[in-house]
Amino acid sequence: MKGIDDAIRAMRMYATEDKNLELYYNVNGQPLGSTISEIPEQLELNVQVADPDKSDSISKVEVVVNSGKTVHSFKLAEINSGSMSVKLAPDYSY
Repeated sequence: MKGIDDAIRAMRMYATEDKNLELYYNVNGQPLGSTISEIPEQLELNVQVADPDKSDSISKVEVVVNSGKTVHSFKLAEINSGSMSVKLAPDYSY
């Protein structure tokens, strides 16, 4: 339980409907839950996603900003894992 508590306090968690989907991402090298104190010229978002279940596949990963708007969508070819990156303007809170 301590690991879960620590993750909640550090804002380093996410929710998914898949019991074992793994999602890792960072913005300008800073992991989930980090605060970027100075607004950079652009944001480099790096995403890694994996699902160990051979019967599951990932067809799309979306970047959704705090307003609920999708600002980028990675369309995948029905894979179980992959990594991707995109450069975005610092126009929203991500």
